[in-house]
Amino acid sequence: LDQQQQLVQAGGPWTDAGYWRDFPIAYPPLTYVLLSAVAVLEWQHAKLLWLILNILVFGVGAVAMIHATRPRFRWLAALIVVAILATSNLLLALGQITLFDIGLLALGCALVLRNRLTSGFALLGVAVALKPQLGGLILAYFLIPQRTRRPAAATLSLLVLMSVIAGLWFSHRQQTTHWPAELGRNIAAGEAAGGPMDSHLLDANGVNQMLSLQQLTRSFSQDRAVSNGIAWAIVGLTGAGLLLSLFRIPAGYERDCLAIAALAMLTLTPVYHRLYDMRLVLLTMPALVLVMEWNRRWGTILTVLSGFLFFSTSLLAMRFVGARGRAFAAHHVFLQILLGRQQALAVILLALSYTVLCWRLS
Repeated sequence: LDQQQQLVQAGGPWTDAGYWRDFPIAYPPLTYVLLSAVAVLEWQHAKLLWLILNILVFGVGAVAMIHATRPRFRWLAALIVVAILATSNLLLALGQITLFDIGLLALGCALVLRNRLTSGFALLGVAVALKPQLGGLILAYFLIPQRTRRPAAATLSLLVLMSVIAGLWFSHRQQTTHWPAELGRNIAAGEAAGGPMDSHLLDANGVNQMLSLQQLTRSFSQDRAVSNGIAWAIVGLTGAGLLLSLFRIPAGYERDCLAIAALAMLTLTPVYHRLYDMRLVLLTMPALVLVMEWNRRWGTILTVLSGFLFFSTSLLAMRFVGARGRAFAAHHVFLQILLGRQQALAVILLALSYTVLCWRLS
């Protein structure tokens, strides 16, 4: 890790274009086209600009989520958002694209909830283009309400067109042309026994970096095919139940809030996500405030589960940043195991809770 940090400070081998010549590409070409605006800068300038963009976009998205909530319990959303922001400094240090993407999703959803459809869907489109696996389901949901159907369809059509153009632009590179196959090979290799996504492969502190529903289902069956099947069955049934309930709920603010919250949590359940993806809980704030208005006890439970996700993420991420973080990790092994093993459970409980609330509202 020390050597990696030194490489980052010096620019690392990745500042040389030749380093990427044979590098496997696991994202659509459009993602790299959008990020090329930062890549054209020198390393030190690009690093500073990326940090500023992450702080601004994630911060503005978080504040927008507060303003998208109902007034009565807005103070609760504000407290949770402040806690999320206060515990995200370590994730900013990692420089991962996820915080930037979640900030765009939060700002886009907040604008759509406030009926600012043009700017909202523009931001949602950029977010889905950067990281489709985080915002794809949410953008697809907006095809259901009549109010948002046309802008959502236009955004998806534009994304498809831009993806085709980006693919043709990079068609001379084999890695770009065959990125879906490369992504499939990476996932298969990671899920195999001993791979980095193996739920039984723990780091030195007994915690797996990858979080998914499979970590829970493999407690019931050691057969990977069976445990993966159980996980996808749970997600499929939950998703089908959510979809049916959404068609029964009258269109409006309440349906949009609950759908965004349920889909945000459902997104994190069936496949492997890293710790920083848990900041997607930010999108559940408007729904959380609604639940607190309807039922204080249920709202309190959801608040505790949401708080557990972002606080546990911050504590677990400490072991990646600096000598102090590694020392903390070495002396708090049990705490890391306790937190890391329960995150997948908290996510599926939140997804199921918001789905059940959709049924009750219908």
